[in-house]
Amino acid sequence: METYDSKDAIYEAGYHIAFKFVLDRICLYPDDYVQVRDQLQQFCQATLTPLSQPVKNYETEGPPSVSVGFFVDFVDTENKDPEGHRNTVRTILLQHEDGAEIFFMLTVDDVIKLFQTASVIWKVVTFMKKQWPNLFQIERTPPPITLPPRTPPTIKCVEIRTKRKGVMQIKLEHFQKSQVDCLIRKFPEIDDLQDCNDECFGGYLKAPQASD
Repeated sequence: METYDSKDAIYEAGYHIAFKFVLDRICLYPDDYVQVRDQLQQFCQATLTPLSQPVKNYETEGPPSVSVGFFVDFVDTENKDPEGHRNTVRTILLQHEDGAEIFFMLTVDDVIKLFQTASVIWKVVTFMKKQWPNLFQIERTPPPITLPPRTPPTIKCVEIRTKRKGVMQIKLEHFQKSQVDCLIRKFPEIDDLQDCNDECFGGYLKAPQASD
């Protein structure tokens, strides 16, 4: 089984790009991610498998932190391989208090797999757009009696992350499928995400704020 103890290890294994759905505040509990995972299974027909160990986050300010992670396998329902089969796209979900982060593998020399990855990325974005507001309306069993009432968090932006090509943000309402398709198509040839900002994103990519 694949094992990863750090974000560097995930990137080096070929998961070259990640999308973090950054919330307007730090507020997620482990119970919240139970709902996220349940809805991924129901809404996206995804299969989830826990990682064997926590993943170390990059150090920013304060002590080093780790995140619980899961393999999330999606069936690509839009594309087929040359034999006519639908393939599974494996991703990695890391649970952060300020938003979920999902890593995607990019096989830059395989056009078919790149399109499959683009399709699944948009499936995840669509899930977040449509299902996120509903996650906090689901009654948890047993109810977390120790947690005070709170206003459901909103997704402030999507942060596109890479190890060697920079990090940029885009507001969720500005994110479109054509942008994902263009990004994945251009990814092998760009040196920095900023290089495809105008062509793929119409200038909507912005420099990020600090997060995990």
